[in-house]
Amino acid sequence: MPHVSDPSVASEIQTICCLMEKLLEREDGLRQEVEELKFQMEDQFSHKQTCDHCADLRTVVTRLENKILHQEFTVSSLVECQWLLDRDLTLERQKVGGLESRLADQYLVNESLLRAVTQVESNRSSWDIQHVLLENERQRESIYTLLSTLDVKDVTIQCLQMALQDISSDSCETNDGNTLQSELECPSPKDDFLTNESRHGSSTPRPYQYDRVSHRE
Repeated sequence: MPHVSDPSVASEIQTICCLMEKLLEREDGLRQEVEELKFQMEDQFSHKQTCDHCADLRTVVTRLENKILHQEFTVSSLVECQWLLDRDLTLERQKVGGLESRLADQYLVNESLLRAVTQVESNRSSWDIQHVLLENERQRESIYTLLSTLDVKDVTIQCLQMALQDISSDSCETNDGNTLQSELECPSPKDDFLTNESRHGSSTPRPYQYDRVSHRE
């Protein structure tokens, strides 16, 4: 500092220098405080960003935890559904096995029934044919018997007619003529048989048909 002769001026200059030093010190202090404040603000900003990031992370973590819980519930539900499906599949397989065994048994039963029905039908058809043959034979014997009876009656009627024609007495002729006329007007058993057959629609063949058949045989 330059030498000043005036003591007052020197005192003032010294005072000013002291003030300047204090101002410089204070400025340095303020600069340091500003720097510290900047650091604090940066720290606070970083802290705020960190807090916000942490909050976001907490939200994400919470969302992920909820998603994990939902997925765990879904997995448990799927496991339960899979267990139920396995159980149902096992039951269905058992049912299928039972149905297959029943089908095999039913197939055997059907085969047995078919064989039984075929045997019954064959026995029935043979029995029906045998019955028809026996009935035909019985009808044929009955018709032969009727034909023989009719032949005998025809011969008897012819003999009576010839005997009545040989009588020459007038009274006897009249009486015998009336008798003969009544005999001729009276239908023969053969005519009664044919008339009844045509009226009732009997399935028995006519005598002449059996005569033809018998001649062919």
